[in-house]
Amino acid sequence: MKVRVVESFNTAKGTIPKGAVVDIPDTLFDRLQGKVCKIPPADTRKPSEGRRESLAAVADAILSQAVSDIQYGGIWQRTPDVKILEDEINRLHRLLVEGMTSLNTFRQTVEQWKATGIHNTKH
Repeated sequence: MKVRVVESFNTAKGTIPKGAVVDIPDTLFDRLQGKVCKIPPADTRKPSEGRRESLAAVADAILSQAVSDIQYGGIWQRTPDVKILEDEINRLHRLLVEGMTSLNTFRQTVEQWKATGIHNTKH
C-alpha cells in the first residue's frame, strides 16, 4: 500500500523522512500507526459538484471544531511542525474535494495539527 510518512522513522535500511511517499506491506501499516497515512488508490472518476460542496462543507466543519477546541482550552504555539501540518491540511483539503483522499485522513491530520499546536491550560 502507498503511504505518506507524517513522522520520520528508522528502518534496517535507514531513516524514512517525513513527507516521503513509500510502499509498505498492508501488515506493517498497523505497526506504523501515527507515523504514516494511507494514500488511497487513484480513482479516475471525479466527484459531482454537489459531492465536492458536501466534502468541502464537512472539512470546514472539522476545521471549525478544531479551532473552537483550541480557543476553549489552550494556548496556541505556532511551531515549524504546526506550519508543516497546516500546509498538509491545505493540500488534503484540495485533494478531498477532488475525491483523491478521504475525510478520515483529513480529520486525522487536523487532530494531529491541533495536538501539535495546543498547550493546555489548567482551569
